[in-house]
Amino acid sequence: MALLTGCAVVLGLLAGTLGRGEADAGDAGFVGPSYSGTTAPTGQKPQSKLWFANGRWWGVLWDVVSKDFHVFGYDATANQWYDTGTLVDTRANVAADALYDGTHVYVVSAGSSSTNSAHSPQLRRYHFDTTADAWVADPGFPVTIATGGAEAYVLDEDSTGRLWVTFTQGSKVLLAHSTTSDTAWTPKYELPAAHDAQNVDADDISSVVAFDGDKIGVLWSNQRAGETKMYWAWHLDGTSDQTWSTAVAYDMPEGADDHINLKSLVGDDHGRVYAMVKTSMDHPTDPLINLLVLHGDDSWSTHVFATKSEDLTRGIVLIDLAHRLLYGLASGPCCAGGTVYYKSTSLDAPDFTTSSWVPFIHSAAHPEANNVTSTKQNLTAASGLMALAGDDQTRTYLYNLVPPDVIGPDTTPPETVIESGPDPVTTETSATFGIGANEPSTFSCQLDASTAVPCDSPYSVTGVGVGDHVMRVTAVDTAGNADPTPAESHWTVQSVDTTVLASDFSSLAGWEVFVGGGGTATIESDAVSSGNPGLRLTSTTADGATASVRTTLSEPLASMRLDVSSRVVLARSSQEISLLKLYDASGARLLSLTRTGAGALYVRDRTTASAQVAGPALGAVARIALVVTVRDGADSWRLEVDGVPVASSDAADLGSLAVSRIRLGDDSLRREVDQRFDDLVVRR
Repeated sequence: MALLTGCAVVLGLLAGTLGRGEADAGDAGFVGPSYSGTTAPTGQKPQSKLWFANGRWWGVLWDVVSKDFHVFGYDATANQWYDTGTLVDTRANVAADALYDGTHVYVVSAGSSSTNSAHSPQLRRYHFDTTADAWVADPGFPVTIATGGAEAYVLDEDSTGRLWVTFTQGSKVLLAHSTTSDTAWTPKYELPAAHDAQNVDADDISSVVAFDGDKIGVLWSNQRAGETKMYWAWHLDGTSDQTWSTAVAYDMPEGADDHINLKSLVGDDHGRVYAMVKTSMDHPTDPLINLLVLHGDDSWSTHVFATKSEDLTRGIVLIDLAHRLLYGLASGPCCAGGTVYYKSTSLDAPDFTTSSWVPFIHSAAHPEANNVTSTKQNLTAASGLMALAGDDQTRTYLYNLVPPDVIGPDTTPPETVIESGPDPVTTETSATFGIGANEPSTFSCQLDASTAVPCDSPYSVTGVGVGDHVMRVTAVDTAGNADPTPAESHWTVQSVDTTVLASDFSSLAGWEVFVGGGGTATIESDAVSSGNPGLRLTSTTADGATASVRTTLSEPLASMRLDVSSRVVLARSSQEISLLKLYDASGARLLSLTRTGAGALYVRDRTTASAQVAGPALGAVARIALVVTVRDGADSWRLEVDGVPVASSDAADLGSLAVSRIRLGDDSLRREVDQRFDDLVVRR
């Protein structure tokens, strides 16, 4: 408590003990812009309206001139919020949630009516333009990511870059997530949870948080009679949408209410997820707001933040890693508000009972400060602590900032993580690594004993020799702290010949031929490259016309690489053609590579087609490779053209069987096509 008590003196805040909603005399914090024309723009409870980036605070605020929501910036010198003019939402009464991932700012905003399509959630993405010194909207947005409004749409991003939202509609906890890009989303679906997430009270809400470096978690309330608990479900990144583990986070009579605010840590022994939640208890000594902490053994501990007699509401939690402190903020009296108070406690051993309430935001001229909001990010010495509230009586923003010099210098190094890398044993002489950290950082990468070089995610190395190798990655945070224990990835490159099938197409021995309606499958000189024989497949638009060849591998392969030289000489602009297909032993298609009429390529697994990428022009020769791994619940594929990866998926649906058969050419009917193949190699 000593740290921010000192801040209270600096900012003229008056410390005192809160009792039954009585606010201390005197103003605390500052008066911000008007928000006349909208209501409660700093709500809802699980959402965050602010983020810290490029050395300053930013937020989603209402502009009274244009009557819509914009990105605002905070000018520390003038101590005021200013409108950047960057549009967020033209709708007046929406609730927004902002996420900064170190590169982009994502904002999801929606109205509250689940039956009104005009209230549906819109997702926008922004990047920072250093020349304009402002956030600029990315093309392709906004995207409507679900149907109908909700009390609160909450957004986070997992380790694969997938965006998730959770919300409640029709007494169900629902999810949606991005797929092949930030603009492509699944339909909304029910959270697959053992604890009846499909039957909650109409007043209940849910929130989502990324944690542990490779998981996404959802916390929700259930206030139905006989339930009144806080529930938790978590999901390993990259696994099936239907694979979730569930638990009870808090189980007490009247233990649930629709107030949830989540934060997370990475690689910390004292807690992975911190949740500020409200109960429905009504005895004066009962806990009204609790801090729930998820520990490494998946157990939850409970720490009372405020009792019923203290009459607070809409609590949020913030993490200060530099000083290993937690800050809890809430407004009182319930439920219109009046003053935003805070307490701080140790991150390692939370105990809010030993400190007094301190007014953080209070204005005699604006007497209903409420709905306090801040950032999803952990606080640093650079950021300080910024919180924003609103007074719905005067339609005015209120805010306060604990300056960086009061928070203190950031001396805590980041935790580096290698999120993905090569298989432990491989014959590949190249490797690609997904790298990250638990806070915004720059990175250096060191292969074996070579000199470390600056790097970003994904980071690739080529020409890796046979033998054992290690990649060491070091994160350096914005305060200059370097991780003293770099993350490491170890793997071995083997030289064993892993060829399962090789064909130079000097003959069709070993291949089944499928032709009809005038289609042909022949071996021709110069089919692909000058001086070499190759496979030529032709088909027309005549009835029954088709041309393809198929072979069965000598052994089923759960992990394989297929390389083949391809040349498409003729293809109608109005038709798509298959270049190759992979099947299991039963003949079920697992994966196909298709060329569009416009010349683009895309890959389709059993259920989903990838985004299209530019393919070789008609007549051009290209070396095409498909790298496929079939693992139940974690299938993946990668498409390369002339040695360059152009598309991939780590969440493919290839079933649980191995690849047994390969087809070249298009087995559809009436496709006018002339395509050629040569030098096919399949390796384990």
